Amino acid sequence: MPRGAFVLVPHPAASEKIAQLKSMGLNTDARMTPDGQRCVRLCPDILNTEDELARAARLIAKAWHP
Repeated sequence: MPRGAFVLVPHPAASEKIAQLKSMGLNTDARMTPDGQRCVRLCPDILNTEDELARAARLIAKAWHP
């Protein structure tokens, strides 16, 4: 079983969402799950502030629901 601090957010157009999020200042990348689902990958860290995590959530919501 994989372990780590990564969060995968599924989206069929993950690559396009990555580009959009990066243009908004959020550093992400794309991954595919073992079953082939495309996902945007985030890596929240203990060094991220609560404000940074909240900002990331807002940007993802904005990218998913313009």
